[in-house]
Amino acid sequence: MQTGDLYTPYLAHQNGATGYYLFANQRLWYRQPDLDNSGLIGYLQFAHTSDHAAFANNYVGAGLTAISLLPVLPNNKISIGMAWSQLNDAPIAGTFWFPNVPSDSTSLRASELMFQIALQPTFIFPLPRGFWSLSPNIAYTFIPTPGERPDLPAAHVLTARMIALF
Repeated sequence: MQTGDLYTPYLAHQNGATGYYLFANQRLWYRQPDLDNSGLIGYLQFAHTSDHAAFANNYVGAGLTAISLLPVLPNNKISIGMAWSQLNDAPIAGTFWFPNVPSDSTSLRASELMFQIALQPTFIFPLPRGFWSLSPNIAYTFIPTPGERPDLPAAHVLTARMIALF
């Protein structure tokens, strides 16, 4: 639940927003159960709101994460996933949330679909008072139906991050 005044693409105020989000995460397989954490994890997500102040009204996501299954990269994660969202159907929702997108349409696309694959190797550096973990994360995302407008072409996104834990 969110409280306070929210603006909607119907050019109205709404007091608060409600909805729900469900998440399930399950270990599907251990490669070496008595030796290490390598294996496969799966997840499912679902969210819903009927509020007009929300960009998306329904969301479904699913994916798999393989842990330490590449012998050439110790402590690695490879993830694949997909997400689908049903978007707000207000006639000017596109210009409300994304005012600077060049398009002949003022609405959002009816839904958005995304696929992603990511690789994250982890390198551990021992230090006198503990250790550092350094993880580059490289992800490729394909969005065949970008939600910002119905007439936008597919999007390809390459993301690189560096994660340091200490």
